[in-house]
Amino acid sequence: MPYINSSAIAWADYDDAAQELDIRFTSGSTTYTYFGVPEYIYQGLLSASSAGQYFNENIRDQYSRKIRHSHHRPHHPRRPRLRGIRHPRQPRTPR
Repeated sequence: MPYINSSAIAWADYDDAAQELDIRFTSGSTTYTYFGVPEYIYQGLLSASSAGQYFNENIRDQYSRKIRHSHHRPHHPRRPRLRGIRHPRQPRTPR
């Protein structure tokens, strides 16, 4: 994976056979896959003086994308906490 000198983009990888561009930003752990991206767009990203600006002008909102999360645990929403409500304790059963 080539190095990208960018404060916005952590890394980018390209599959030329599928024309898919994977990008992860420095702000999170989410990877975005962009579809139908020509190789010259990827090469332009690698050689741009500002990869973030190049992304915004040439990739963002230009190609369809899929969001992939990098964590391996399924997402389970937290149960809401009941504040101010105390549940009575169950009496202990004798042994």
